[in-house]
Amino acid sequence: MQRDLTRMAASPFDVLVIGAGIHGACAARDAALRGLRVALVERGDFGGETSHNSLKTVHGGIRYIQHLNFARTRASIREQTVWLRTAPHLVRPLPFLMPTFGHGMRGPGAMFAGVQLYRMLGLGRNGGLGAASRIRPGRVMGPAAARAIVGEIPGDGLTGAALWDDAQIRFADRAILEILGDAVAHGAQVANHAEVTDLLQEGGRVTGGTVQDRLTGETHEIAGRVVLNAAGPWVGDLAGDLPGHGARLPLTRSMNIVTRRPARDVALSIQSNRASDSKLGQTKRLYFEIPWEGCAMFGTTHAPAGDGPDTVATQQAEIATFIAELNAAWPGLDLELEDVTYCYRGLTPAEDAKGGQSRSHESRIIDHGARGGLQGLWSIIGVKWTTGRLIAVQAVDAAAAALGHGTPGRTHEAALPPLPDMTYEMAGKSPDAIRQICLAHMERTQTLTLRDMLLRRTDDLVRGHLQARDVAIVAHTMRAHLGWTPEACARQTALMLDRWLPAATRQIFKAPDLFESTSHD
Repeated sequence: MQRDLTRMAASPFDVLVIGAGIHGACAARDAALRGLRVALVERGDFGGETSHNSLKTVHGGIRYIQHLNFARTRASIREQTVWLRTAPHLVRPLPFLMPTFGHGMRGPGAMFAGVQLYRMLGLGRNGGLGAASRIRPGRVMGPAAARAIVGEIPGDGLTGAALWDDAQIRFADRAILEILGDAVAHGAQVANHAEVTDLLQEGGRVTGGTVQDRLTGETHEIAGRVVLNAAGPWVGDLAGDLPGHGARLPLTRSMNIVTRRPARDVALSIQSNRASDSKLGQTKRLYFEIPWEGCAMFGTTHAPAGDGPDTVATQQAEIATFIAELNAAWPGLDLELEDVTYCYRGLTPAEDAKGGQSRSHESRIIDHGARGGLQGLWSIIGVKWTTGRLIAVQAVDAAAAALGHGTPGRTHEAALPPLPDMTYEMAGKSPDAIRQICLAHMERTQTLTLRDMLLRRTDDLVRGHLQARDVAIVAHTMRAHLGWTPEACARQTALMLDRWLPAATRQIFKAPDLFESTSHD
């Protein structure tokens, strides 16, 4: 994936995709596989914002049954199956356990009905899947069997548990890279750290975008016969009026935390003290403890995005509040701030609800031309990683029809290949091996900042596995290869330190010789 904005500016494209989260990346791949000429630009790193904030689940939508949204459940099941079939190296089944209490809407009878309905909605879901990727039918068990799986379960009136298979995407950041890598293999050109500052237009029709290289400050004009705006939280900055929202998309902040707590064998639901928006009875919102690569993750909590600065202090306060809610919901959990190795945070679309705003539940595609705006411009307001491919296909369907291009999409059946000969694990490697991993990513995955490398090309720092020596080797290698000045090095550490990290990790980035020496070898 070579980054060449000058080359992009000299090439004619059918489709310009703005944004490389899950929706933009999937749109670029889908369009490229159809034979369209595709350019994609991303203001930050590939998958570096909302799509980075992943609980690592590709869920089949069993929770939508309580909202009576069966169509959404079926769509989620189909998309989960697509991921299990086309990317089995990234996605695998993951068992979920939900304790049941009493005999009402949280009891075993209601859960049995829900599990059976879920099974019926998913008939045929295992067609074409290998044995290791098949989703097993759910079941309901008694209290003793539930405790045998997860240990003591707090709360009065335990009547058992429901157990069903969902799915997990082990490496969400890596998936974005592989999606883009396959798009490039089919002719797309992509560039990160390249921001569209304005849309080009002629006669009421979009013709491309003015793109600023955020690393050099240079600007380029990239032509596109149609534009897909998948800029996530910034979707309204370029599109102007968003129906129902004006120029500003309301947002909530979603958060998931990674801890050094050892993982269970199953994912576990934890009933919070917050009310849910279920249409079936008075239920509480659920949090989940997810096993991920030996670590226990917890999520997801949502809070108003607010208009003030997102400081490290506010991030820590929100993490502490979330921990307190988890401990109150599951007495004996005794989670502490010191257990947290990383906090995933991302902005997601919101909508008006009783008592304020809540996160949106449905993705939307806006055809601006059909609403009296720029012809050839579509904006994607996406809300879920799981259905990102589906929404992207629908957007490309609309764009391709406008271009008179009749080739259908095929990402629902085309295998997603891994990037060849790439390594993502650094912890425990020799200094020379770490240097070679860094060089490969800088040369082949457009890894251009310390954040890109340490937060998205490897999960070792996120899981608390990188030592100070390893980070110093990464920093020195990148400085030498990219020619960072002392001022540029200072900006790199500032970018790392403007988000919450554990105290010991923060100290690594405060070392005055972080970029200067290889004496750590």
